[in-house]
Amino acid sequence: MEVFTDGWISQIRKKHEQRQGLRTYLYLLATKDEYQTTRAEIENWINGLPEIIRSKLISRLRSSKNHIQTYNELAIGSVLKQLGYQLEYEKPLSGHTPDWYVHPKGDIPAFIVEVFTANPSNEWTAQRRQKIDLVKRLEQIPIDVTMNIRFRGNMALDQHQNKIIATKIRKWLEDDNPPVGTQISLTGTGIIFKITYRGRGFPHVTLAFFDISKVNSKSYDGK
Repeated sequence: MEVFTDGWISQIRKKHEQRQGLRTYLYLLATKDEYQTTRAEIENWINGLPEIIRSKLISRLRSSKNHIQTYNELAIGSVLKQLGYQLEYEKPLSGHTPDWYVHPKGDIPAFIVEVFTANPSNEWTAQRRQKIDLVKRLEQIPIDVTMNIRFRGNMALDQHQNKIIATKIRKWLEDDNPPVGTQISLTGTGIIFKITYRGRGFPHVTLAFFDISKVNSKSYDGK
Protein backbone atom coordinates (compact mmCIF):
# COMPACT_ATOMS: atom_id res chain seq x y z
CA MET A 1 0.00 0.00 0.00
CA GLU A 2 1.65 3.21 -1.23
CA VAL A 3 0.88 6.92 -1.27
CA PHE A 4 2.25 7.78 -4.70
CA THR A 5 0.73 5.10 -6.90
CA ASP A 6 0.72 5.51 -10.68
CA GLY A 7 -3.07 5.69 -10.65
CA TRP A 8 -3.25 8.48 -8.07
CA ILE A 9 -0.47 10.47 -9.72
CA SER A 10 -2.34 10.21 -13.02
CA GLN A 11 -5.51 11.50 -11.33
CA ILE A 12 -3.86 14.49 -9.68
CA ARG A 13 -1.95 15.35 -12.87
CA LYS A 14 -5.16 15.32 -14.92
CA LYS A 15 -7.05 17.33 -12.30
CA HIS A 16 -4.45 20.11 -12.17
CA GLU A 17 -3.38 20.28 -15.78
CA GLN A 18 -6.97 20.78 -16.98
CA ARG A 19 -7.36 23.96 -14.99
CA GLN A 20 -5.59 27.30 -14.88
CA GLY A 21 -4.03 28.72 -11.76
CA LEU A 22 -1.27 28.03 -9.31
CA ARG A 23 -0.09 24.44 -9.15
CA THR A 24 -0.45 23.19 -5.57
CA TYR A 25 2.42 21.81 -3.54
CA LEU A 26 0.73 18.40 -3.55
CA TYR A 27 0.69 18.38 -7.36
CA LEU A 28 4.38 19.30 -7.49
CA LEU A 29 5.26 16.70 -4.86
CA ALA A 30 3.45 13.96 -6.76
CA THR A 31 4.65 14.75 -10.27
CA LYS A 32 8.03 16.51 -10.28
CA ASP A 33 11.39 14.70 -10.39
CA GLU A 34 12.96 17.08 -7.87
CA TYR A 35 10.61 15.73 -5.20
CA GLN A 36 11.53 12.07 -5.72
CA THR A 37 13.58 12.00 -2.49
CA THR A 38 10.67 13.40 -0.49
CA ARG A 39 8.25 10.88 -2.01
CA ALA A 40 10.61 8.02 -1.10
CA GLU A 41 10.99 9.43 2.40
CA ILE A 42 7.22 9.47 2.93
CA GLU A 43 6.82 5.92 1.61
CA ASN A 44 9.55 4.77 3.97
CA TRP A 45 7.86 6.44 6.93
CA ILE A 46 4.55 4.61 6.46
CA ASN A 47 6.11 1.29 5.48
CA GLY A 48 5.74 -1.26 8.25
CA LEU A 49 2.84 0.47 10.00
CA PRO A 50 -0.37 -1.57 10.45
CA GLU A 51 -2.49 -1.65 7.30
CA ILE A 52 -5.40 0.23 8.88
CA ILE A 53 -3.02 3.01 9.94
CA ARG A 54 -1.36 3.16 6.51
CA SER A 55 -4.76 3.47 4.87
CA LYS A 56 -5.65 6.41 7.13
CA LEU A 57 -2.29 8.12 6.57
CA ILE A 58 -2.43 7.70 2.80
CA SER A 59 -5.84 9.37 2.71
CA ARG A 60 -4.52 12.30 4.75
CA LEU A 61 -1.28 12.61 2.77
CA ARG A 62 -3.29 12.83 -0.46
CA SER A 63 -5.38 15.69 0.96
CA SER A 64 -4.19 19.27 0.46
CA LYS A 65 -5.95 20.17 3.71
CA ASN A 66 -4.25 17.49 5.83
CA HIS A 67 -0.96 16.81 4.04
CA ILE A 68 1.37 19.20 5.88
CA GLN A 69 0.12 18.26 9.36
CA THR A 70 0.37 14.53 8.57
CA TYR A 71 3.84 14.98 7.05
CA ASN A 72 5.01 16.76 10.20
CA GLU A 73 3.60 14.00 12.41
CA LEU A 74 5.46 11.36 10.41
CA ALA A 75 8.68 13.40 10.44
CA ILE A 76 8.60 13.60 14.24
CA GLY A 77 7.89 9.87 14.42
CA SER A 78 10.90 9.21 12.20
CA VAL A 79 13.15 11.22 14.53
CA LEU A 80 11.89 9.31 17.57
CA LYS A 81 12.53 5.98 15.82
CA GLN A 82 16.05 7.08 14.95
CA LEU A 83 16.57 7.74 18.68
CA GLY A 84 15.66 4.14 19.37
CA TYR A 85 12.12 4.53 20.64
CA GLN A 86 9.27 2.14 19.94
CA LEU A 87 6.07 4.03 19.18
CA GLU A 88 2.48 3.69 18.02
CA TYR A 89 0.46 6.10 15.90
CA GLU A 90 -2.85 7.31 17.40
CA LYS A 91 -2.95 4.64 20.09
CA PRO A 92 -6.31 4.92 21.97
CA LEU A 93 -5.68 6.19 25.52
CA SER A 94 -8.55 7.06 27.86
CA GLY A 95 -10.73 8.25 24.99
CA HIS A 96 -7.91 10.17 23.27
CA THR A 97 -5.66 9.34 20.33
CA PRO A 98 -2.34 11.20 20.65
CA ASP A 99 -0.25 11.44 17.49
CA TRP A 100 2.40 9.17 18.99
CA TYR A 101 2.48 6.93 22.03
CA VAL A 102 6.13 6.32 22.88
CA HIS A 103 6.97 3.17 24.82
CA PRO A 104 9.35 3.22 27.81
CA LYS A 105 13.06 3.10 27.02
CA GLY A 106 15.50 2.33 29.80
CA ASP A 107 14.93 4.84 32.59
CA ILE A 108 12.66 6.96 30.39
CA PRO A 109 8.97 6.30 31.06
CA ALA A 110 6.32 6.14 28.35
CA PHE A 111 5.14 9.47 27.02
CA ILE A 112 2.86 10.87 24.32
CA VAL A 113 3.59 13.35 21.54
CA GLU A 114 1.16 15.77 19.94
CA VAL A 115 2.49 17.52 16.83
CA PHE A 116 1.23 21.06 16.36
CA THR A 117 1.52 22.82 12.99
CA ALA A 118 1.09 26.58 13.36
CA ASN A 119 -1.26 28.40 11.03
CA PRO A 120 0.43 30.76 8.55
CA SER A 121 0.65 34.44 9.49
CA ASN A 122 -1.62 37.08 7.98
CA GLU A 123 1.40 38.54 6.18
CA TRP A 124 2.27 35.16 4.62
CA THR A 125 -1.34 34.63 3.57
CA ALA A 126 -1.53 38.08 1.97
CA GLN A 127 1.66 37.48 -0.01
CA ARG A 128 0.40 34.08 -1.07
CA ARG A 129 -2.66 35.80 -2.54
CA GLN A 130 -0.43 38.23 -4.41
CA LYS A 131 1.61 35.37 -5.86
CA ILE A 132 -1.60 33.76 -7.07
CA ASP A 133 -2.64 37.10 -8.59
CA LEU A 134 0.70 37.28 -10.42
CA VAL A 135 0.27 33.75 -11.75
CA LYS A 136 -3.22 34.55 -13.06
CA ARG A 137 -1.89 37.63 -14.87
CA LEU A 138 0.95 35.63 -16.43
CA GLU A 139 -1.44 32.90 -17.55
CA GLN A 140 -3.34 35.48 -19.59
CA ILE A 141 -0.31 35.90 -21.88
CA PRO A 142 -1.29 34.18 -25.18
CA ILE A 143 2.01 32.33 -25.74
CA ASP A 144 2.42 28.54 -25.56
CA VAL A 145 5.27 28.19 -23.06
CA THR A 146 5.52 26.62 -19.62
CA MET A 147 7.60 28.38 -16.98
CA ASN A 148 8.73 27.79 -13.42
CA ILE A 149 8.49 30.76 -11.06
CA ARG A 150 10.97 30.94 -8.21
CA PHE A 151 10.85 33.54 -5.46
CA ARG A 152 14.01 34.71 -3.70
CA GLY A 153 13.94 36.88 -0.61
CA ASN A 154 10.87 38.54 0.86
CA MET A 155 9.89 41.17 -1.67
CA ALA A 156 6.35 42.44 -1.02
CA LEU A 157 4.16 42.05 -4.09
CA ASP A 158 1.00 44.01 -4.86
CA GLN A 159 -1.38 44.23 -7.81
CA HIS A 160 0.44 47.23 -9.33
CA GLN A 161 3.78 45.42 -9.14
CA ASN A 162 2.22 42.24 -10.52
CA LYS A 163 0.88 44.15 -13.54
CA ILE A 164 4.34 45.57 -14.28
CA ILE A 165 5.97 42.13 -13.93
CA ALA A 166 3.44 40.48 -16.24
CA THR A 167 3.96 43.20 -18.85
CA LYS A 168 7.76 42.75 -18.75
CA ILE A 169 7.51 38.97 -19.02
CA ARG A 170 5.19 39.24 -22.01
CA LYS A 171 7.66 41.62 -23.70
CA TRP A 172 10.54 39.20 -22.96
CA LEU A 173 8.64 36.24 -24.41
CA GLU A 174 7.54 38.14 -27.50
CA ASP A 175 10.82 39.96 -28.25
CA ASP A 176 13.42 37.35 -27.28
CA ASN A 177 11.49 34.13 -28.00
CA PRO A 178 13.63 32.42 -25.32
CA PRO A 179 14.34 28.69 -25.81
CA VAL A 180 13.69 25.94 -23.24
CA GLY A 181 16.15 26.20 -20.36
CA THR A 182 16.44 30.00 -20.46
CA GLN A 183 15.90 31.74 -17.14
CA ILE A 184 15.89 35.41 -16.11
CA SER A 185 15.59 37.44 -12.95
CA LEU A 186 13.64 40.69 -13.18
CA THR A 187 15.83 43.40 -11.70
CA GLY A 188 14.74 44.40 -8.21
CA THR A 189 12.10 41.69 -7.78
CA GLY A 190 14.09 38.63 -6.74
CA ILE A 191 11.82 36.49 -8.93
CA ILE A 192 13.28 33.88 -11.30
CA PHE A 193 11.45 32.81 -14.46
CA LYS A 194 12.62 29.70 -16.33
CA ILE A 195 11.28 28.27 -19.60
CA THR A 196 10.66 24.54 -19.13
CA TYR A 197 8.50 23.58 -22.13
CA ARG A 198 7.36 24.96 -25.47
CA GLY A 199 4.65 23.93 -27.91
CA ARG A 200 2.49 21.80 -25.62
CA GLY A 201 -0.71 22.95 -27.27
CA PHE A 202 -1.82 25.45 -24.62
CA PRO A 203 -3.33 28.79 -25.74
CA HIS A 204 -1.48 30.69 -23.01
CA VAL A 205 1.43 30.62 -20.60
CA THR A 206 1.29 27.84 -17.98
CA LEU A 207 3.27 27.94 -14.78
CA ALA A 208 4.56 25.96 -11.82
CA PHE A 209 5.43 27.55 -8.48
CA PHE A 210 8.52 27.01 -6.33
CA ASP A 211 10.11 28.87 -3.42
CA ILE A 212 13.91 28.73 -3.23
CA SER A 213 16.65 30.82 -1.66
CA LYS A 214 19.48 30.76 -4.19
CA VAL A 215 19.49 30.61 -7.98
CA ASN A 216 22.00 31.81 -10.55
CA SER A 217 20.37 33.54 -13.49
CA LYS A 218 20.57 36.31 -16.06
CA SER A 219 19.33 39.68 -14.81
CA TYR A 220 16.69 41.44 -16.91
CA ASP A 221 15.01 44.81 -16.39
CA GLY A 222 12.43 44.53 -19.18
CA LYS A 223 13.46 47.78 -20.86
